[in-house]
Parts: sequence; C-alpha cells; structure tokens
Amino acid sequence: MDHILAACKKNKVAAGVHCFSAEEALARIAEGWQFIAVGSELRMMLMGAAAEVRKLGTSAAGEMAKY
Repeated sequence: MDHILAACKKNKVAAGVHCFSAEEALARIAEGWQFIAVGSELRMMLMGAAAEVRKLGTSAAGEMAKY
C-alpha cells in the first residue's frame, strides 16, 4: 500500500482505495489517500435490509431467505 501511495504521489495521480468502515477511511485519509470508497453497494444494501428487519422486532433474521 505504501508503494502504491508513493507512486501515485510521484506521478501526480489521485491515490484511491476501497475501505470497509468510516474508521478505516479516516485512517487512509490521514495517510494521504485522496479517493476513498467506503463499503460496497452489496454491503450497504444488506446493512439497510438488516436494519429494517430489526425494526420489525423479530429475531428470526437467520430464518429469512438469502439470495
């Protein structure tokens, strides 16, 4: 990762990285990364769906169909 970041800086290219949490994104920004993608579309959709199931007050989430 250090090599990629240094090469991007040397060649004046925006350094980008995918992160899986806000905490990781903040750490990468502090390191000098310029393009930060947090999470993935699938992860965001699954987290949103899980939040909606929690609102229903059911603990049967493990019994729900998974596609």
